[in-house]
Order: sequence, then structure tokens, then C-alpha cells
Amino acid sequence: MRYIFLIFFFMFRCPFCRYLSQVVTIDLKDDKLTPGKKYYERIRNCLNNLPDLTFDVILSWDPPEENVCPSSVAAWFQNRGYSVSVCHIQPIRRVEYSLDIPVLNNTYNLDDFFEWLGIFSVGGNLKNETEHDKYVSSYNYSTPKMEVGQVQYLQFTGFFSRLKVEKIYKMFKAYANSNNNLPWCSMDVQGFADSPVSWGLKEHTFYIDGDNSFTIVLRPGDEGYILRKSLSSNNIPKNTQ
Repeated sequence: MRYIFLIFFFMFRCPFCRYLSQVVTIDLKDDKLTPGKKYYERIRNCLNNLPDLTFDVILSWDPPEENVCPSSVAAWFQNRGYSVSVCHIQPIRRVEYSLDIPVLNNTYNLDDFFEWLGIFSVGGNLKNETEHDKYVSSYNYSTPKMEVGQVQYLQFTGFFSRLKVEKIYKMFKAYANSNNNLPWCSMDVQGFADSPVSWGLKEHTFYIDGDNSFTIVLRPGDEGYILRKSLSSNNIPKNTQ
């Protein structure tokens, strides 16, 4: 029995980011950012002079050693008088049976493939096998396609650091390479829709959506991959092989 392994990540929304009108970058590793130096004192004075400088911060910390708990950073802030709450990852699992899927080869249209993948991800009807389907809008895609016995969909909602995403990707790639019966598998990462900055630290303004996601598609036995980036409304989605 063949099946596809799909992983989808969706970050928490950041409600206060939409009110930012500009982006100020402060390099915390700069040698001049040391108490007593003019650069440090100037930044401190500017921050102290801002009215009502109170806001929420979402933090994900990667400890330097594996035996250190990542949530210990919460205790560090709490001991210094900050109000802290831990955000837990929210998993969702869905299984579809006896489903026709696209055969991903060199001649298949990638736009059609990602359209199919998007409809499957949101739980759209891809079977069209009931009597009512004749009278409602339905989705049909051209060949080539194949029927598989089981399709797995996994979704994790949380705030994942870059290192965590890289670690999950390596596990995902190892899983794909160890299952030669898989026709293909994909992994999608979604960023904050209202993030103040997106790819390349480009600022997200009021007139530009905050889409900053990418999808990686792997095929067992193939050292390469297919990468699709969604940058923002200023750019069309880009496919890379």
C-alpha cells in the first residue's frame, strides 16, 4: 500500500505587528552595544523616551546543549518580573483513503500539481464521487495520476525557529529516502501573515500581504527537490528544481 507523507506548519499570528510603520534594526552582537558606550546609551535613551513602550513578544529559543530544556528561557524571564505563558504546539492529523494523486514526473505542470496539493491541504473534495457532485463546483485534473491506498496529512501549529525547521527537514528527507515505495512527499512551512518583514528582510506594508511560505517536494531516489516560494503580493510564486 502506497501513501504520501505530508507535513504542514502554520505559525501563530502576531497581532501587534500590523501597527508597526517602520522597521528599526539593532545589532545586539555589535561591540559598541555595551553599557557605558555612546552607541548603547543613545539607543537606551531613545527606547526610554518612547511613550507607552509595552508590547508582547513571541520567543523561540534553541538551547546550546541538548540537555537544556528550551522552555527554561521562560523561567529566566519570569524570574525578572515578566509575565510569561508557554505556547504549546497544536497537532492535527488527517488520513484519506483510496485517493487519486498526481504522478510527479518531468512533464507534469507544476502549477497544476501545487493547485492539487493546496486543495488537498484545506480538505477540499478531490473524489467527486457522490450524486450531489454533479451539481456543484468540483475539481478535475488531467492525467497522469495514480490511485494510492492512503494519504497522510500532518499539521503542526506553533512558533518554530530556523534550526528546528532544518532539523525537521533532515528527518523528513531521511524518511523519504528510506521509503522507495513513496511516489513523492512534501513539506510546507508558513510564516506569519502579518510579519513586519518577510523574505530578504523586505518590509511588509499595509498594501502588501505578508505571505512568506515555501513548499519542498521530495521524490525517493532523487537527490534533488522541487521548491516553491510564496514571497508576497509583489511577487508571483516561484518554482525551483
